[in-house]
Amino acid sequence: DEIVNPDARIEGENLEATAAIFLFTEFNESNLDTFHMHGDKGEAPLSAVLVFPRDQRAHDQLLGDFALEDTLQAVRPTDVLRTVLAIVLRVREGLTVYFVTVAVSTAAFFGLIISLSLRLRKRELALMRRIGCNRSAIATIVSAEIGLVVLGALILTSALTWAGLAVLRTQLGL
Repeated sequence: DEIVNPDARIEGENLEATAAIFLFTEFNESNLDTFHMHGDKGEAPLSAVLVFPRDQRAHDQLLGDFALEDTLQAVRPTDVLRTVLAIVLRVREGLTVYFVTVAVSTAAFFGLIISLSLRLRKRELALMRRIGCNRSAIATIVSAEIGLVVLGALILTSALTWAGLAVLRTQLGL
């Protein structure tokens, strides 16, 4: 079962997430009596033990004894949490680099498409100039065409994202 801060609000059978749940980041002798177990303690499996050594020597001896065990492990929760957060932050940095790379390559690809499109339409743009269109009118027409393509792409990606999130919500039960 779980250990819950008694200051947390309980509504019916649900525990409401409030700031009171997260008041304590560690167990120590000053806050140990404010925690309590839910459920029958006899049925709870023993999966962890909190040890408060008297001094540094007892602490070091305990860590040394557990280092020789094959089935038991002694950890410092704050060290484990720091390690996990470091991994999460490294993954986040990697994903940031990935998404920036994808965004830059997409922008370069979009620029290439526009450049090639204008090169293919060179004769059409020359004809527009011959029949009386000035450069600003041609730029406005080409910009409007690009804007319509970008708008269509945004609408399509928004619809696909919305549909994908709806599928994920139903599959994951969120």
